[in-house]
Amino acid sequence: MPEGSADLFPVFFSVWILLGLFSAGFFFLNKNAAFKRKVWPPFVVLTGVLFVAFALALRIPGQALVVMVPAVVLITFFNLRTVAVLRRVWLERKRDRARSGPALSTLISSKGDIGMSASDR
Repeated sequence: MPEGSADLFPVFFSVWILLGLFSAGFFFLNKNAAFKRKVWPPFVVLTGVLFVAFALALRIPGQALVVMVPAVVLITFFNLRTVAVLRRVWLERKRDRARSGPALSTLISSKGDIGMSASDR
């Protein structure tokens, strides 16, 4: 590791651990899905930028940056794309469930009669 960058590595490590803990807490515990969908793209991009910025500050050799920067860009792209694909799949399943009719719980009356109308009893 180049001289001077050894002092920065504990900062990088601490920031990365805190970022992981706080983001995991936010994305797993927050129940507001619309807000998480809004926050996710900038979060992923800024995390990639932060990683590359730390690599530059740590004075990573140029040969490693030639591989690392495209890898970070590709990982960021796939993270954003995967979430978009999963959202489309979720919406399609939701639409299919809406088309398939009422849920079973709506067909069962409070007395346990399945699908019987008042005239059938």
